[in-house]
Amino acid sequence: MPPQAVDLTASRAAASQLIDAVASGDVDALEALVRYQQIPCDGERSRDGPPYPPCEGEDLATPVSAFPVGVCNAVWHRDARPMLERFVEHAGPLYAVLEGPRFTYEYHGLPVDEATWDVRVIFETDTTGVPRAASALIAGGRVELLILGCGDPNLEVAAFEEDPPALVLTGPGFVEPTPLPQHTPVPVEAVTAPRGDRTGFAEVDRVLTAIEQRDHEAIRALLQATPRLCSFGRGFGLARCEGGEIEGDLVEVFSTAGGCHGSVIRPDFATIATSLTSEDVELYAVGGVPNDPDRHRLLYVSTVDDRAGFTLSVHGGAIVGTGAYVCSTSPEQHAGWLDIILRGPAWPEDTPAAEGAATSE
Repeated sequence: MPPQAVDLTASRAAASQLIDAVASGDVDALEALVRYQQIPCDGERSRDGPPYPPCEGEDLATPVSAFPVGVCNAVWHRDARPMLERFVEHAGPLYAVLEGPRFTYEYHGLPVDEATWDVRVIFETDTTGVPRAASALIAGGRVELLILGCGDPNLEVAAFEEDPPALVLTGPGFVEPTPLPQHTPVPVEAVTAPRGDRTGFAEVDRVLTAIEQRDHEAIRALLQATPRLCSFGRGFGLARCEGGEIEGDLVEVFSTAGGCHGSVIRPDFATIATSLTSEDVELYAVGGVPNDPDRHRLLYVSTVDDRAGFTLSVHGGAIVGTGAYVCSTSPEQHAGWLDIILRGPAWPEDTPAAEGAATSE
């Protein structure tokens, strides 16, 4: 059945009011637009979706008034005022306004089963030094969700592939979205990058030298944290707030992949450096990361077990993340998703066909 037409008059008016409130820093005006919902209190109940509002003397599952707002993923707040202040503080220039509707899978994990918004207002924020989206979702003339996002605002517009919402307004920060290039994995035997143990790029070769020499102090000096906004939300890769931190506080984290999904930790660089020098490894390959020209990935394999070892993410000459070969991912599979620029000593010997291809080039 075709979707029924929705009267957007109230939501459009709310979007205009929200834009004015954010531009003027008027938290009271923003708070007047939000819609609190009755949500069963349960605190940190483990489930897919955002943490539920805590019970404050009520029996478990007692409905309480709460509003969803968070960093990357929504969290139900009984008193949303501090997070509204944080949203106004972080939201920068208007990026775009979209008119929906969109459905559950666009709603950052909220447990709803029907169309959830009809207007989305996207602002740009660069609190962490990288452009991110700060989004407000509006339905029926009220703000139903605020998200300080993890992604580039361009992706908030470009990610809709089928039945896209209408782009009805662009702001000062808007950039025309372009489709992300598609990357097809390349088989090991088809890679013709040069062999060796150095790339010729000083910022990468410093890392290669430190790992090869198992130089603890040099590795420790190369490790670098990344600023993120902390969150009480659930989800992979979120920087969890700790201690007395408030959601949206700026914290320093380090990317790591010790399981099937990437995550971030509060780094103990001395311990990380020790772990990188404690294993006998050999360089497998160095590759560029598609869609991220400033980043390289270094692949190492254990000299004892060719499915063991680690990966390093290098950005601006610093090691900003580590990983492992897990969930059936081998070095060969990992290399297939990179733009290989160097085949290391652990790279398998060329087949005749690959040798011919390299010679012809």
